[in-house]
Amino acid sequence: MQKIFSSRSGRAFKAAFPFTLPIFAGFWFLGLTYGVYMNAAGFSWIYPAMMSLTIFAGSVEFITVNLLLGSFNPAQAFVLAF
Repeated sequence: MQKIFSSRSGRAFKAAFPFTLPIFAGFWFLGLTYGVYMNAAGFSWIYPAMMSLTIFAGSVEFITVNLLLGSFNPAQAFVLAF
């Protein structure tokens, strides 16, 4: 383990890690709330997992819950996502 942090990239990782913790905590909290929200809407755990891998706009993930539960309107989905 000592060998890892003696390299240049290891020292950079060790210096940057404390600054990434607040960002990680924020994303972890949002991911957790999104999973709970999807579960409360009646979806399986696989839906939020797959949508988190394919949708790169965080707020659109929350909008898609209503889009999936409502009637299918592709134009409305495009306008909301755009």
